[in-house]
Amino acid sequence: MVVGHHYKLEGTQFNGLSQVCSYGDDAQMATNFPIVQLSDTSSSAVVYVPSFDFSTLAVETGVATQSTLIEIPSTMTTGDYDLRVIANGIPSAPVTVKIVPHAPQIVVDPEDGLDFGTVCGGGPAYLTLTIYNVGGADLIVDTVTNLTGSADFTVLPNPATPLTIAAGDQVSFTVEFTPSSVGPESATIRIGSNDPVAPNLDLVVTGTGGAGALELAVADGGDFGDVCLGSFVDRPLVLVNNGPCPLHVTNISGSPDFVTPTVNAYPLTIGAGDAMELPIRFQPTTLGARSATITVTSDDPAGPKTVSVSGTAPAPRLALVLADTGHFGKVCRGHFADEPLVLVNSSRCPLTVTAIKSSSPAFLVPSVTRYPLLIDGRGSLTVPIRFQPTHHGPAHATITVVSDDPAGPRDVSVSGDAPSGKLAVCGSAYFGEVDCGSAEKTITVCNIGECMLHVSSVEFKRPRQHFKLIDNPFPATLPVGACLSAVIRYTASCEPECCELVITSDDPEEPVRCLDVVAYTRCRCETECCRVQAGRCGCGSSTTRPAPGCGRGGGPVRLPLIGCCSDGGTGICLVSV
Repeated sequence: MVVGHHYKLEGTQFNGLSQVCSYGDDAQMATNFPIVQLSDTSSSAVVYVPSFDFSTLAVETGVATQSTLIEIPSTMTTGDYDLRVIANGIPSAPVTVKIVPHAPQIVVDPEDGLDFGTVCGGGPAYLTLTIYNVGGADLIVDTVTNLTGSADFTVLPNPATPLTIAAGDQVSFTVEFTPSSVGPESATIRIGSNDPVAPNLDLVVTGTGGAGALELAVADGGDFGDVCLGSFVDRPLVLVNNGPCPLHVTNISGSPDFVTPTVNAYPLTIGAGDAMELPIRFQPTTLGARSATITVTSDDPAGPKTVSVSGTAPAPRLALVLADTGHFGKVCRGHFADEPLVLVNSSRCPLTVTAIKSSSPAFLVPSVTRYPLLIDGRGSLTVPIRFQPTHHGPAHATITVVSDDPAGPRDVSVSGDAPSGKLAVCGSAYFGEVDCGSAEKTITVCNIGECMLHVSSVEFKRPRQHFKLIDNPFPATLPVGACLSAVIRYTASCEPECCELVITSDDPEEPVRCLDVVAYTRCRCETECCRVQAGRCGCGSSTTRPAPGCGRGGGPVRLPLIGCCSDGGTGICLVSV
């Protein structure tokens, strides 16, 4: 271990078997914490080093692993030592350690955390692994190699190992990923060095072999509606690549009634996350209902994808077309989104529209000065449908178009979502022990939602003597991703005090958030056999009470006061013997 550094110790029963001394209300002398002792093996000199950040203060923990951090003072003499952990006066078996003035120390900086993400087309892809020597002696790197896992990850041989990195210097290695299959892969890269703390440092490298993923969509569920013989109707077939890599379409097939587009040369390439619209034409050759299956062949590992299409010739019929199957997406309250609703007259005769209705006030149909609306044969009429949400959350409605179509009114389902702001609170309201004066804690209120968040108040549940809110910007409206902070100030008091900080907003999931605010001050009153000055720490009037065993033969002894509290006016003193 290097002087001036801290280290983590792990073992069992670091806190002993009891708190040793815990009785009554006048003395508490618990020792359930680890004391770390170092004994010089040559001179027998004993050094106690600071221990802190205990994993637990529980006693009788059995075989459960506990830990503590220790600090090696910069002034400590170097050499060989026996290290012991003492709990309740009971020492552990010794562990031999060496205290040195300098040692190499490895630190690594893996580019992107050695996560290649998705690699298309079989790669290869490269990431850099930089090794630093932040210690005080030369770091010798013996190996940097793929230890276990997928063989698709390799460490390039340049620079060659073993190699030496001087104190303060660095060396970079290159990790290559050439995926041989589609899907996630991982491996463990091991760095072997002369770092005395981490001679074998293992890093996990991950990556995914990518490919395109084809999805098909066609308006109206593939229903082309009614088309007279000798006429045709085109509908867009949407080819969506949901995969992380480019998709190559090699063929599209249909039927004599449903004609696919002519392509001069295959393949058609669709970028990752992109979409392509291709027209599918319904051109009936006979009367009556017709149907077919459109098949799209691509390099999607899942194979060809199909979508069913249908149509009828030549019965008059009103057809409704709405993009994205009627989904308006996300719209915040106070805003709106319009989508065009297309009314198609598939017959040869004019079509009369007498009403357009919505089943929900969140979806508004256009205002028409006078009905009926006349649509010429084979014509269409586009009207806007407005989604203007009145409440948070999902919304659904049915848009109904009433006409003289003998089949009756036509309906189309629409939907949308009105997201809200989402409250997030950062910072701690736990002050812990404040010896004197005052202390401050900052509470940051953020909006991590998708719409504006209205924070109506940030205040204490009830007034407190020793807690105050300063720099309180609330009430306030937070845009998406915005934060505002309030500061809690605590003025030291001899009595422990806690309260609740209440944050009120229009977050529908948690409109009221309560935070516990806790602070305490340990009184340092002068006392002799529990002599307490009037008014100090709420201990009552000035009195002198004999403390049991206060001195040899019952004589008085000076007892330092470490804490006081009051309960219904009765003073209770906490002293240390």
